[in-house]
Amino acid sequence: MAPSSAAALASATADLHRLLLPATSKLKQARLDFLALCQLLRKTPANLSLAKSVCLVEATSSNAAALGRAAAHGNLRNIELLTVSDTRAMAGGEDALEPLGQALAIGALPRLQHLNLSGNLLSGGFCKTLEAACETGALSSLIGLNLSRTTRAAAALAQALAGGARLACMKQLYLADAGIDDAQVENLCTRGVGGLGGLQELYLCNNVAITDNSLYVLSAVLDRGALPELQRLYVPKALGEAREARSAICAAAAERDVRVLFR
Repeated sequence: MAPSSAAALASATADLHRLLLPATSKLKQARLDFLALCQLLRKTPANLSLAKSVCLVEATSSNAAALGRAAAHGNLRNIELLTVSDTRAMAGGEDALEPLGQALAIGALPRLQHLNLSGNLLSGGFCKTLEAACETGALSSLIGLNLSRTTRAAAALAQALAGGARLACMKQLYLADAGIDDAQVENLCTRGVGGLGGLQELYLCNNVAITDNSLYVLSAVLDRGALPELQRLYVPKALGEAREARSAICAAAAERDVRVLFR
């Protein structure tokens, strides 16, 4: 080979290596994340790839992030039940779930039916990806969603539903102590109610910013026949101090055979 040709080939090879380096680095990191997750969960790679449930409680932020990256690379496509809870107190915990949010948004967990994110300090970035996942239908198979004791996520969910997102399979929605207020209850149960046609249980307990105004909103929702499958409605026990508000929600619920619990 002529010296000029060899030099051109070497230059082209170097350019190709530089172009491929980011992608190969990501693939290598994804493999390392997956193997670390296997070790954490005490599963072989084959068993984890076929697993239908994964549970991380009080995980370190690095482990939570590794799970999200593994999911985004398609390593957890069979998961039906996923729990990643109580990472709030961990260093860096606020950003730890953003890779999982990205995995949800791109539909990398297509069989997911139950998602428990309770007790996490969720970042604004995660909440944006959660909203996007709802809007694109990536979470359309969800039956149960637990956002209790989280920050921001319930508001993002309410915003997505108000914008037309549909979670038609959703039966249980846990929003206890999720920092929501009357405006978000209205978004969720008035503007977004069409996206929750199959909802059976709604938990709004321990949200101190919710007032009796939300009881009137919920009463109107029940009166007009929305949330047709609803069976149980959990509201903060401090509500209903005004006799009219308690009477309104109890009467509307009785007409629909819905049980209202003040918890």
